[in-house]
Amino acid sequence: MMPPKLLLITYYWPPSGGPGVQRWLKMTKYLAEVGCDITVLTVKEEDASYPQRDESLLDEVHAQIRVLRTRAFNPYKLLSKDAGQGAIASASDTGKKYTQKWRSILPVLRSHLFIPDPRKGWNRSAYRTAKELLTSGHFDAVLTSSPPHSTQLIGYRLKKSLGVRWIMDMRDPWTDIFYYERLGHSALSAAVDRSMEMKCLESADEVMVVGNQMKTMVEEKLGVEPGKESSSVHVVTNGFDEADFKGLESDSVSSSGFHIAYTGTLSAFYNYGVMFDVIRECAALHPEVVCTIYGAISEDIQHDLSSLWRGIQFCSEVSHREINQIQRRADLLLLVIPEVANDGLILTGKLFEYLRSGAPIMNLGPTDGDAAHIVTACKAGQTFDRSQKEAMKAFLLQQIESKTEQRSVASERSKAVAEYSRENLANKVLQIVG
Repeated sequence: MMPPKLLLITYYWPPSGGPGVQRWLKMTKYLAEVGCDITVLTVKEEDASYPQRDESLLDEVHAQIRVLRTRAFNPYKLLSKDAGQGAIASASDTGKKYTQKWRSILPVLRSHLFIPDPRKGWNRSAYRTAKELLTSGHFDAVLTSSPPHSTQLIGYRLKKSLGVRWIMDMRDPWTDIFYYERLGHSALSAAVDRSMEMKCLESADEVMVVGNQMKTMVEEKLGVEPGKESSSVHVVTNGFDEADFKGLESDSVSSSGFHIAYTGTLSAFYNYGVMFDVIRECAALHPEVVCTIYGAISEDIQHDLSSLWRGIQFCSEVSHREINQIQRRADLLLLVIPEVANDGLILTGKLFEYLRSGAPIMNLGPTDGDAAHIVTACKAGQTFDRSQKEAMKAFLLQQIESKTEQRSVASERSKAVAEYSRENLANKVLQIVG
């Protein structure tokens, strides 16, 4: 069978940085290597609203991939100019307070004027270009990836107007995302949003999600009977790219001190206090403990963490390549699942890079969640709920006191971890697309 010709429509593409862009940047690389003909349709960078930028990722786009960029109306530029950054809620700013009365109205405007999200200002030009591509040439499938979930409406229109084979890829839930209630929806706007979500799910030929609990959620929305599975809903997790770890060596065993690292986002919803209390108490017994947090952490969160323990260090955003080196060198990696509704389905993209790093993971979150199951299956560490402070402390002390033995278990989990390599996941996508 000939490798398929695929039109991928995604808002986040280099020079966008952060975890959202990694999934399809990496997946398309391995699909292209097996001969897939891939065209990526994305937004012009000057019109885009990226939470993060990473120019180095431009070098990772496979040479055989065709990238087309179209214009977009970007209301974020207007809001950031008039109201300051963070005027519209997102996963990373869910703890912010609006100090000006009029600014508190902005989330309400967002949820009524821009359903499902303000990035829908890209949809018109993206749809027009996609339609031209599809009518002038053959594609085996169109794949739309979200968030932003407005991107799925492009696929819906193409499906209805041209009858194309359409695959929805959802990296996060739509109306069930943990900060959804903070977006200021009225009963009417929420109903419109849910209607958009349902018509997309019902119209798509295939739906890809990132975890088992999210798969169950989607199947329930589609009316699949409990205990049964839908043949059109597939789990394709996020993963790690083996190439990112090539040449990176772990020096944790030979280095002095005990280095704890956290990479990524934190907000008030993460309820992280007990974890850092444990680290503080263990550091009092072992002064060699160092904890560094890497990422764009708000001043409020930094102040809160520093008040828990002054030994915490902060480092601003670094490139994706540097993050992998940091993960590789750590003696222990911290994972925190937000304490929110549906927290069991949350699978952060960094989990899979944590797995590949070889460092043990201390995970704070639901012990029956998807993240916990993966950590356990890969023998990569341990998960604790927020009531298990003493068990968490015992685990951390054991890690500190047996530092030289930590990496010895890596070979035991290598086979389980390999399941989450981007190359293996791309083969899974190939079966779905093909």
